[in-house]
Amino acid sequence: MSFQTNADCIHEVVKFLRHDTKSLHSCLLVNRLWCEMSAPILWKDPWAKFFNVPLSKPSFTQPSALISTYIASLPQESLNTLEMNGLNVSQFTSTTVFNYPKYLRCLDLEFLYWLVVRWVRENINKEHKNKAVFQPLKKVVRRFKKFGKRSSPSSDTWTTMPPQDKVRVVCSELLSLFLRESPKIYILRINDYSKVEIFPQLLENLGSRKNCLSFLRGLECRDKPLMDNIFNQLSLLTTDITQILIIGSYNTESLANLVRVQKKIQKVCFENFSRISPDEYWTASGVGYELSKKTSFITSLHLLNSCALLTKLSDFVNLQELTVQCIEERRCDHTETLTPPVLKHLTKLKFRCSHDYTLEYLADLIDHTVGKLRKITIEGGRITDPQNSFNLVHSIANKCPHLRSCSIPMSSNNPKLNWIMEFCGRLKDLRLYAIQDTDALYDSTSINGSSNSRNHSNNRLFGRNDGSNVSINRAYSDTLLYQLLDNVPTKLRRLDLIDWSFSPPVWEFFLKTQSKTHLQHICYYWNDKTKPSDEFLKICRQCRKHGELATFKSIDSYWKW
Repeated sequence: MSFQTNADCIHEVVKFLRHDTKSLHSCLLVNRLWCEMSAPILWKDPWAKFFNVPLSKPSFTQPSALISTYIASLPQESLNTLEMNGLNVSQFTSTTVFNYPKYLRCLDLEFLYWLVVRWVRENINKEHKNKAVFQPLKKVVRRFKKFGKRSSPSSDTWTTMPPQDKVRVVCSELLSLFLRESPKIYILRINDYSKVEIFPQLLENLGSRKNCLSFLRGLECRDKPLMDNIFNQLSLLTTDITQILIIGSYNTESLANLVRVQKKIQKVCFENFSRISPDEYWTASGVGYELSKKTSFITSLHLLNSCALLTKLSDFVNLQELTVQCIEERRCDHTETLTPPVLKHLTKLKFRCSHDYTLEYLADLIDHTVGKLRKITIEGGRITDPQNSFNLVHSIANKCPHLRSCSIPMSSNNPKLNWIMEFCGRLKDLRLYAIQDTDALYDSTSINGSSNSRNHSNNRLFGRNDGSNVSINRAYSDTLLYQLLDNVPTKLRRLDLIDWSFSPPVWEFFLKTQSKTHLQHICYYWNDKTKPSDEFLKICRQCRKHGELATFKSIDSYWKW
C-alpha cells in the first residue's frame, strides 16, 4: 500500500526550504503535488533577497532562461509586438506549465533590465548565426586555422549593448505582464533609476491593474530627483510599507511625501549616507525629517556605509536590531566622541567595519542595554584600542545572560573567555578573532572584583587518559583552550577560531577531548600573515580526517570565510 503525505504537511516542508533553491528544485521532481507546492515558492522572488547585502545574483536558473520563461507567458498580442520590433519569438508559441508571473511577489527593476539586456543580446546573436552564409569547405578550414589570430564576429555582438528600443519594449511588455497577472507584489526594488523611465508611465496607463502594488510592504530605492515620478505614483497606491531601504541622501520632497503617508515603518536601511550632515538631514524638511517622526515605530535599523547616522541612534527608542556595516577604507564616523544611547529592547547587534574603529564604544553600547541581546557580531581588523577587548568581554558577561550567538575580537595575550563561558550559559555559536594586546596587564579577578577560583596559572597540566600530561606553552594562546576545556556551555555547538596561535600538543589534545562533548562543529582559520606551522597543519589534517575538526583554511579578512 502506497503512503500518501498530507498536502498541508508538504506545504510546511517546502515552505521551510524557501531559502534553499537547490532543495526546492529537487522537490519539483518528486511528483505533481510536490511540484505544485514548490513552484510558487521558487518563483516568488527570482531576483534577490531583500536587505541582503551584497545582493546575491539569481542562482536557480540562468538569466536568459528566466526571461525566456516569462516571455513564453506573454499573450499573443505582446509576442506580435516583439516580432514587429525585430525580435525572434517564434519558439515561444507553446504555453508554460505554470503561470509563473502569477507567483511573483518581489519585483526588481534593475535585475529585470540587465537580464532583458542579456536576453535581447542573445536573441540578436542567434539571428546573426541563422542568417550566416556557409562558406566552401576550403574557406572554412582556412578560417579555422586562423581562429586564434582573428576575433569572432559573434563575440563583437556579445560585448556590444543591444538597441535600447528593443530592450525598452521587452521591459514594457514584461512589466505589464507582472502588474496584470500578479495579484499582489510585496517588495519593489528600484536601484538603477536611469533604466526605469517606463515604469511611471505604465503605472499611469494600467488603470485598475496597478492595484497589485497596493499590497507593497518593502521598498528599495535611490533618493534621487529623477525618481520623483515613481515616488509620486507610489504615494497614491500604497500606505502600508513597513520596510524601506534608502540609497543616498538627497532628501527629495517626493520620497519624503511617500514616507509621510506610510502608516507604520518598522525596518529602515540607509546606504551611502554622506551628502549632508546628520543634523541637517534629520531636522530639515525632507526624508530624514519624516523618518524622525516615525522612530518610535522603527525596530530594525541598518546603516550601510552610513556610520554618521550613529549620532541619531538615541532617537530609536524601540530599536531591536542594529546593523552597522562600512566598507570604506577611510574612517567615516566619530564614535570616540559619541555617548552610547540606552537601547532597552536591543536583541541583535551586528558591526562590520573596514576602517579604524574602537572597542570602547561597542563595549559601552552593550553595557547600556538591559539584558535582551541574543546575537552579537563584531568584525573588522583595524581596531585602534585592542586593550579594550577586556571591557568588551566584561560588558558581554554582565549584560548578555541570554546570548545565543557571539562573534567578537579577543585579546590573544590575556583572553577572558571564561567570563563569557560562566555567565552566558545559553551560548550556541561562538566565533573568536585573535588580536594583539600589548597592554594586557589585567590580574585574574572576577567581574565583581573578587578572586576567581576558575583562573588557574598557565602552568597547569592537562591530564590525558593514557596518563601523560600536556603543559600550556606561555608563548602561545593555550590559555584560551584551557578556559574552553574548563567551562564549556552545554548548549555550545559551533566554535570558530580565527588567527589564534596554539602549541601543537595542546591543540591536538583539545580537539580529541572536545570530540567527546556536545561541541559538534570546530573550525580554524588564519590570515596569510599568520599561517601556522607545518606540524600544526598536520594535526589539523589528521583531526579533520577523524571528524574532530570541521574545517581549517586561510581567509582574506575577518568576515570573508
